Amino acid sequence: MTQPTRHSLPRVNLSSGDIIEAETAWLVPWREADTHQASTALNIPLRDRAATAARPLRGDAVAPISNQGSFDADPDILIVIPPTSPQVVVPRETDVRSTSHQNVTLISIARTLLITLMLYYAFSSTLQLAGYAALPLAPFPWATTSGVAAGAAALSHLRMDGKMVTRVQPMTQMRRVDLYDSQAQFNQWAGAACSAASLAEILTSYGLPHMTIGRMIRELGSDISPNWGLLTYNAFNKVVARYGLRADVYLSNNPLTYRQMLYLTNTLGIPVLVNMRATTGYYHYLSGGHILVMTGGDTKTIRLADSSLYYMKSLPLSTYNEMARPRNVVIVPKDYHYTLPG
Repeated sequence: MTQPTRHSLPRVNLSSGDIIEAETAWLVPWREADTHQASTALNIPLRDRAATAARPLRGDAVAPISNQGSFDADPDILIVIPPTSPQVVVPRETDVRSTSHQNVTLISIARTLLITLMLYYAFSSTLQLAGYAALPLAPFPWATTSGVAAGAAALSHLRMDGKMVTRVQPMTQMRRVDLYDSQAQFNQWAGAACSAASLAEILTSYGLPHMTIGRMIRELGSDISPNWGLLTYNAFNKVVARYGLRADVYLSNNPLTYRQMLYLTNTLGIPVLVNMRATTGYYHYLSGGHILVMTGGDTKTIRLADSSLYYMKSLPLSTYNEMARPRNVVIVPKDYHYTLPG
């Protein structure tokens, strides 16, 4: 029988230092049986056959052996790499339930806090409409913004019930830092904010919420100065028109009489803006002029709401007449009509 051609097998260095021939069976998947040949070193019967390129099984990944290794190899020989099944990690049912439960809990807490906050501010606004002070943390920061939207929302809050004069409360301009937008605004405007304070007092008496000195300063804009105070009386109309109101201005060419002022305050319950000025005497600090609110009176006394540090609540009519200037403003709803006595 013809002997098959024998090929040299790779030589392997054993730990003992001996060199033997060994068959790399993982490179050659099969050999024909040959009972006449055996390894001379191991003395174990081995079958020998010329190396044949392996045929990879369908679906197996294969890669050619690199010829850059430590021994010569046939570049046509392929290594069969068995496929590896991907490992899929499936979350435990308890983990899924735990995460879902946490999400539901967080949503419930957030919803409860939101509803509580909304009820808090609704209750605070109701208190202000009733003439009481707002609760702490009110109003919303954006409630201090001005504009048409704010004015439209304010229309439904007007309280024209003939009791506006009873709700006028003084806003002391040189002490109430909380009625300004900031400490810096207070420092700049406190000495010239009587018009803003008086305007805020009257708007609040109509039930409009969040009317502050700082807000009125911003809304009066260029019509008020930190050095000179109010620059024009027409500025009142510019501000109150945003809230569904109008300002009837009575100056020296069309002054109000004291009798008419009593009719507005005592009979109609409408507060009246008045202007006073004194250059000497006890009230000489009003030498630059001072705007305050008349809330009523009689033939001997005039009742006032004063934002200055004089804290005037009333004055003898004679003292008032010495300081009064013919500059009055009556603020009423834009469609309201009244007839003054002669």
